[in-house]
Amino acid sequence: MIKRSEYAGFCFGVKRAADLIDSCLSSTDKTVYTLGELIHNDDYNKSLVDRGVVILNGVEELEDVSPDSSIVFIRAHGATKETYDYLDSRGFEYIDATCPFVENIHKIVLREKETDDPFFVIIGDRRHPEIMSITSLIDGDEGERYITAADSRELENSLEKIPQTSQKRVVIIAQTTQNVNEWKISSKIIKKVCTNTTFFDTICLVTQNRQRDAVKISREVDLMVIVGGKKSSNTKKLYELSQENCDAVMVANASELEPSMFLGKNKIGITAGASTPDGIIQEVINKMTEITKKRKHE
Repeated sequence: MIKRSEYAGFCFGVKRAADLIDSCLSSTDKTVYTLGELIHNDDYNKSLVDRGVVILNGVEELEDVSPDSSIVFIRAHGATKETYDYLDSRGFEYIDATCPFVENIHKIVLREKETDDPFFVIIGDRRHPEIMSITSLIDGDEGERYITAADSRELENSLEKIPQTSQKRVVIIAQTTQNVNEWKISSKIIKKVCTNTTFFDTICLVTQNRQRDAVKISREVDLMVIVGGKKSSNTKKLYELSQENCDAVMVANASELEPSMFLGKNKIGITAGASTPDGIIQEVINKMTEITKKRKHE
């Protein structure tokens, strides 16, 4: 038996980014650049390269590029304030494919910053482009105006950096793909040490539903297969959540499946990260079906 999560695959923000670049490629003769990978999926990004898209590691690689013959894409994770400033100063045409849920966090930061200059606590991975885009909007260095904590454990180790006086408001936000349980634990920790706080649960609804369904299915099966890019934050969290209830494997595509993964496994669940195309999910399901059928006849 193979049970697929109804929430597997492209989320709204990723689909929007993919549709935007697909439409652009169909209607322009200009060279299309993306600042970093548009989404965290190697197979999808390879398909863009095959269509002529140039994936840049950073905005500095545009130094010798002519704005007149180029269109630049802002990735679904967003970009730093410095990136927007550079594109505007050079006169580049750009299409902003930032996920609306990430844009909402940007608006929260800018609004709250203007209200009373609070201290920000961000529950997320400081190395992730989404978090880098958010922190770029906060004037000042980490530890001075804000801190980031990947999880509740890191938050516990950083409490001394957070102002614990009622005179300084503390604003707490989360990466859109954060583990829901980690957010709840982190919120409780903050409430114990800070008296003047404002919480914004910025984990997107799709992420919450996807995580909840992964937990539900993983409690009903012997093996959970999670499909997604190795750099994908939300895919990794699905894997971690599933591991708590059953054996789990994380694969980028069907080629990474091995028959040995399914030995002794009769009930198999499958879900996928928000950047995983439906075609890849179906290929994984097809190969899983082939492997399990062959095993029954051995």
